[in-house]
Amino acid sequence: VSATAEMKGAETGMRDKNYVELMEIRKEFEKIGNPAFIANFDNAMDNNRFIDTDPAVYDQLVSDIFDGVYENQEQIADAIEQLNLDPKLLSSTLVLFDKWEKDFNKNRGNIHETNSLYKNGIVFIQNGVRGNFTNQKGFMKDNGYVAIRNAHNYMKREIFNFENNWDAEKNGAITDTDRDAFLQKLGDMTIKYFSDDYGVNPSMKTMPEYELEIQEELRIQKEKENKYETEGVTQFQTEIAEVLETDKLELKALRDKVASGFDDGFFFSDTDWFDLDATDKQQYIDSKIVPVIAEVFKDVNYTSQIRKAMEQEDFNLMKENIAIALGGLIPIEQVDAALKMLEKGSN
Repeated sequence: VSATAEMKGAETGMRDKNYVELMEIRKEFEKIGNPAFIANFDNAMDNNRFIDTDPAVYDQLVSDIFDGVYENQEQIADAIEQLNLDPKLLSSTLVLFDKWEKDFNKNRGNIHETNSLYKNGIVFIQNGVRGNFTNQKGFMKDNGYVAIRNAHNYMKREIFNFENNWDAEKNGAITDTDRDAFLQKLGDMTIKYFSDDYGVNPSMKTMPEYELEIQEELRIQKEKENKYETEGVTQFQTEIAEVLETDKLELKALRDKVASGFDDGFFFSDTDWFDLDATDKQQYIDSKIVPVIAEVFKDVNYTSQIRKAMEQEDFNLMKENIAIALGGLIPIEQVDAALKMLEKGSN
């Protein structure tokens, strides 16, 4: 009810319907003679009324449709109005009911119950959600059953929409292989969002929306992989990993090796002389450790171009891995300084 087409030269624009046009639409509902339709239309005029309605309420309505709770469109219209749901959902919900009714009358039943892949998949995914809401003692948290119910309703809705929106002309007849691939993604999203991080009733998107997000993430990841390969980052990461694996015992003992120079005086010169206490020993280690770390990685090809191409998060993770390999006693700043010594083409 919010917008209508308006011709402007060669272009078609959209504008909000004016009061006269809205009243004409209302008169059409009056002719139908169903009070629920009129109530939903009137409710739609208040855009802010429904912003706080729990999204699980709608999923429960859809679930009830699949369970045969509603016998006709009028009952659904009544339910939307009584549950304080956005009346803009009425049209799509009636379409969904119509599709379900035709399916059920064809003796297909509820696909999430009649298809064993879906039936078993729902149980498996629900167990994942159950794990999200199980405490350390193995007991279900108070809100766990609510989360499982909401997740169950969400999956029922998405499975039904997946089946009914399947483009057989484009993709061919739907197979259990297609269903299994869909269930994998449905499970990932359901278990991710029905969790302590997001709560028992997250605002879930439709699976097609999540699939678009996944495709975009894969596109970005592929671009990153290609960039890393072209700029030499992948090879650099591989070489660092090989050193960490091949020389892990030497790396772990590196700090002690440097410290032994303080104890034995092997590295002392006139400017290296310190009082023999723990503080001065640490100062000695700090002054010697950076070039020693750099020496271990001297055969690794590392350039300013590689550093520029490498994302900061990946660079930080790599430094943390090196610090861990060094026994966890070498500050990240010293690892950073050692890499700076190795960097070719830096200012």
